[in-house]
Amino acid sequence: MRNNEDQTPTHPTHFYKYKAISDSDGGNDRDQSKKMLEHLSQIFTRNELYFSSVGRFNDPFDCKFKVDSSCSPVDRRRYHQYLLEKYEPSSDSSKIQEILDAADKNLAPGLTKFFDKMVQDGAIREAEEWGLYCLSTVPDNILMWAHYANDHQGFCLEFLNATNQQFRVEPNPEERGNSPKVLVPLEVQYSEKYPVVNFIRNFIHSDRVTAGITTCLRKAKQWEYEQEWRIVDINGPGPHHFPPECLSGVIFGCRMSDKHKEMIRGWCQDRHPTIKYYQARQSEEEYRLHIEEIP
Repeated sequence: MRNNEDQTPTHPTHFYKYKAISDSDGGNDRDQSKKMLEHLSQIFTRNELYFSSVGRFNDPFDCKFKVDSSCSPVDRRRYHQYLLEKYEPSSDSSKIQEILDAADKNLAPGLTKFFDKMVQDGAIREAEEWGLYCLSTVPDNILMWAHYANDHQGFCLEFLNATNQQFRVEPNPEERGNSPKVLVPLEVQYSEKYPVVNFIRNFIHSDRVTAGITTCLRKAKQWEYEQEWRIVDINGPGPHHFPPECLSGVIFGCRMSDKHKEMIRGWCQDRHPTIKYYQARQSEEEYRLHIEEIP
């Protein structure tokens, strides 16, 4: 199997998703494990991927951004009104207009700071409502196997991203909202500084997608080894479907139990087209993994 040698920066031929798998015998852990196994099985039996909420990420710097609130007075008022109506629903319309008028005339001390903070907080809330699916272009990174695949006891999905068969997902029609009908992976950029986003301008031009992509596709440079791509859905987390032919293989971790390997094979027994199986093995000479196709 390829160990990342056939990938190119502009068009990866494959994407990879590291996954943990476990089961437990007790209490809440058992319920949580049952739910996790159900989600995992649906990848293979229903071609379904579950997008995570940005607000649930374990890295507090992920999707962090700096807000640029510069705009015309008219646009600022429109956005302030939107925030007040959305996040202060108990305020009636006359009260909202009174607050906006005071802000326009600078009658209330500290009101400008209040609205600047509201823009910042509103932007953060908007971002936390988006859904993300994170992928990598490398299948053999020992750190990611340790972090995301339960200390190498999990597995890694392999998705085909051929020129004539681009990997893509479709949101559920009833939850699509203003998302595109098809969503594709986009490359993450790594930097030392937060991206700067003008949420007021994006709001006025009905362009939340630009704001979402700008913030969700930037991470700290320390994460660069992950070579990450992301699928962004501004309408939020939840299940999304992919074409069955895009799932081309599954890699078993070097410490994965035979029980879990057989569980995955069982989920795949009715798949069409069929997928390939691979085994990750520790090198005897280097700090690296070898990934070999198996029957």
